[in-house]
Amino acid sequence: MSISASVYNLNDVTPAGSGITGSEGITGPAGSAGVIGPAGPAGVTGPVGAVGPTGAAGSVGPTGAAGAAGTVGATGAAGAQGITGPAGPSSSGGSAILTNAGAPSVSTYSSSTGQLYIDTTARIGYWYDSIAKGWYNLTTGVLGFYAAPASSMSTAAVTTAGTPYLWLDAADASKMALSGSTVTSWTDKSPNARSFVSVTPPSVVSYKGANVVSFSGLQTLYVTNVNNFFTSTSSGATFFLVFKSTNNNNGNSNLLTYRTESDGAGQGYLPFVIGYDIGTNTDAGNFGIRYKNTYDTSTGPGTVALGSGTNNPAPVLNDIWNVMTVVLSTTGTAPSNVTIYKNGSLLSNIQNIGGGYYSAGSYPMNQPNSTISSQDALYLGAYFNAAWTDGHNGQIAEVIAYQTSLSSASRVSVENYLREKWSI
Repeated sequence: MSISASVYNLNDVTPAGSGITGSEGITGPAGSAGVIGPAGPAGVTGPVGAVGPTGAAGSVGPTGAAGAAGTVGATGAAGAQGITGPAGPSSSGGSAILTNAGAPSVSTYSSSTGQLYIDTTARIGYWYDSIAKGWYNLTTGVLGFYAAPASSMSTAAVTTAGTPYLWLDAADASKMALSGSTVTSWTDKSPNARSFVSVTPPSVVSYKGANVVSFSGLQTLYVTNVNNFFTSTSSGATFFLVFKSTNNNNGNSNLLTYRTESDGAGQGYLPFVIGYDIGTNTDAGNFGIRYKNTYDTSTGPGTVALGSGTNNPAPVLNDIWNVMTVVLSTTGTAPSNVTIYKNGSLLSNIQNIGGGYYSAGSYPMNQPNSTISSQDALYLGAYFNAAWTDGHNGQIAEVIAYQTSLSSASRVSVENYLREKWSI
């Protein structure tokens, strides 16, 4: 059935009653899609994810090829030549090898370095050293069994140098009288042949196969009625002393003293005193010569050799043997007229103390007078100056004195004799 549409003018509607509601209209077709809106803002970045697990270790790669061999280094320089060994035994004059049942002793002395000795009992060999005057044990390397100097050494150097005024040699047993080990007298080997005695005697001890005289500070040996030492005011002098000190810092330590005259109370003039730790100088172990020219207890001026530091210690060290030489020249003013040698070497640091020793031209003759009496004496060790005093602590092996200034050649000859003899 068809329905025709009527057009109503609303103005024509009469309010007489409501008309019937018309049926629902047909839905119109869908509208076209709307335009797409703009893109929204980017979202916030999310948190970092957790670390993933470690992967499995890769397999070990193959071993690399060996490197090429290095070049050979250059040949090193040749080493220095070794030290020449000791001379072998000599066959001249018979067998150079000595044999005996026992170790060598002073009776097996030889002048030939390199001589061998065999102890057939202990089966030990020894080698002789003529400088050290002893035998080296070839097993232990120890040097010992020293030869007796007196019987083996030539004394020609002493007399060739001149006529000694004094010569005391402890190694010459024929010149020493003993009571046990106590020295009762010691005879001078010079032409003066003086006999030194004592009221406070020292003793002897053995050193390298020979006797030496041991002093303990207040012991002495002396001889009286000696003639004046200096022959003129410029005569000069030379003294050699072989000794060892056991206390080099004990005040004045006299080795050889010449005293003349006395005031009756024991105070005497001292033309010379040779010793160590002398005078007011405080250096222990200084060595030199001094004098005293009045009747008093003063030390007296002198001229001494001093040490000068670590590399040049004091001349007299404890427990060391020395050959000390003092030369008084015929010219010069102290200290230049005094030269002092230790074991043949000139000591350079020589100084005056208290004004110095006498200068050449004023050496004391006939002091205080020319009369020789029992007051004119030579002392070894302590001397009597109102009491026994200023003694040497140690040992004395040999003393030689000349009334002149020896030439350099003569001095060296005597020093060499003493150093070889006493192995210094």
